[in-house]
Amino acid sequence: MNRLRNFVVTLKDRASLSKAGLLSDDVDTVVIRLTTHRPSKSPVNPEHVSAFLSFGNSSRTCAASAINALLSRLNSTRSPTVVLKCLNVIHHVIRHGSFILHDQLFSLLHPKLFGGYNHLNLSGFRRGSLAYSSWIRWYARFLELIISTYRIIDMNFDFIVWRGNVEDKEKLLTMVNNELIRELDALVHILEEIRNVSNYVEYNGNNRLAKEILRLVDEDRVSMEFGILARMKELCERMDHIGFGDLVQLNCLLRSSYFEYRINNRKNDHGDVLSKVVSELREKATVVAVEVEKGAEIQENNG
Repeated sequence: MNRLRNFVVTLKDRASLSKAGLLSDDVDTVVIRLTTHRPSKSPVNPEHVSAFLSFGNSSRTCAASAINALLSRLNSTRSPTVVLKCLNVIHHVIRHGSFILHDQLFSLLHPKLFGGYNHLNLSGFRRGSLAYSSWIRWYARFLELIISTYRIIDMNFDFIVWRGNVEDKEKLLTMVNNELIRELDALVHILEEIRNVSNYVEYNGNNRLAKEILRLVDEDRVSMEFGILARMKELCERMDHIGFGDLVQLNCLLRSSYFEYRINNRKNDHGDVLSKVVSELREKATVVAVEVEKGAEIQENNG
């Protein structure tokens, strides 16, 4: 039975490639090669990923065709392997794609532009094993959250990758307080979703595709935590100049489940530094908020 199944999916891949070669342009061929049924447990080919990302270095029309072909592949298949590979390519676009690819990805994944249709809504996906399909649904939600955050934070994916260079640090200095808090809140929401992955699957070592995806997600987590740390240090410096409303929002954010988890799980020096900054910022925010509130009461009584 397994041999027959493997034979059928191989035929499907060959048929798709033949159709792409005869009826479509290079975009469709690259997408098919990226998302073949077999091998089902191997990561997407880096050369094919580079070929897909290169479509973002030409015209906007070419970039739109590439993203559209990828989403069509995602929504037209019932194979968990093909779905997972499509999601993985979207992840690579988020991490390494050009501005044009990002822009087209945002446009085509914006539900309001398509009558409420959401390409990444895989809540009804039930293929493969229960654990595997659950994990695929989680991965889709994770990517959807990043896309939605992209719409919140001035349409810029750079907030995910904290390089710690001069440009990143100067950008923080130019941001107003509520912008810093809004970005901090968005990053925390993504990290809370990353924590949920352990609820679905701890994959064995023979699925290299799953291991590669987990590696990428963990890299995102580390980068975002450094970004959170940088924003929190900047807020610490500004504590005396933060308004009461922003302080209340910051206080609520600092008591979220994510920060409670980080404080109770200091696995390395980075985690220990983050925990110390959280504690320091909590204390400062509480003290300043109380002082501001007292000052407002005194002013009201004197008035």
